[in-house]
Amino acid sequence: MSEPVPINQTLKIADLPRSRSEKFITAYCNHTESTPSFYEFELLFSHIHKNQDGIATVEQQAQIIMTWEHTLKVRDLLNRVVEAYQDQRGSIRLMTEADGSDHDAEEGSAPEKG
Repeated sequence: MSEPVPINQTLKIADLPRSRSEKFITAYCNHTESTPSFYEFELLFSHIHKNQDGIATVEQQAQIIMTWEHTLKVRDLLNRVVEAYQDQRGSIRLMTEADGSDHDAEEGSAPEKG
């Protein structure tokens, strides 16, 4: 085990040792809902699919709750990754209700201004 870092010392996160929690999960999702509060931002990741009876269902996979400060960092990270992906492969086609594949519409979300 490494020595504790003094409180007044700046940490470089990239230099810290990594470990995987026993609770770590990997899940596929094609639908995400958000629930913001004054203190935190919550993401609920789900998988929309037909169940064994052939009925469409939303199966919740994981819930992530984070501070607003971390939410901004995640937003910036996602923007950088998506921009790099599109620079290499072209624009990502968004699914729409018109083609019957509106997996990203969020109930209760404010409509986009356009």
